[in-house]
Formats: sequence, structure tokens, C-alpha cells
Amino acid sequence: MKVGSGRRLIQEEDYYVRTLIRDGCEFLLQVDENGFPEGFVLGDYPFGYGALCVYGKRGIGGEVVEVAAGFTQF
Repeated sequence: MKVGSGRRLIQEEDYYVRTLIRDGCEFLLQVDENGFPEGFVLGDYPFGYGALCVYGKRGIGGEVVEVAAGFTQF
């Protein structure tokens, strides 16, 4: 899992984030199946051995006030 500015995209095309950023969202976290330890997943990987990038909006104090599951990549 990557949190904060450590996002790592599998495909770098900007259309994945264009609308999210336009709407004022920022990267919050990424669940990257490539980083799972051996044996962590039994059966098929939920994201096809890919990643889920989660974006959201922060309030005045920096707290997350809205979360949007941005996109998956595989």
C-alpha cells in the first residue's frame, strides 16, 4: 500500500486522473497487488495483479472529507 505522494501508475496516461484533479481531488492511497507478500491472496487477485488508486478531497484542517475510488489499473 502506498499513501500520500507515492503513487505509482502502471499506465501513465493522464486521462486516469484528469477529471479527478479537475474536480479538486488529490491522491490519497494506492493498493498495489504487486507489493503483496507471497501467499497473501488465495486464488485470483481482485484487481488482476494490478492496483486501485483512491482519490479524495480534504477539508480546511487537512482531514479527508470526501473519498472517491479513482480508478484501477492492471
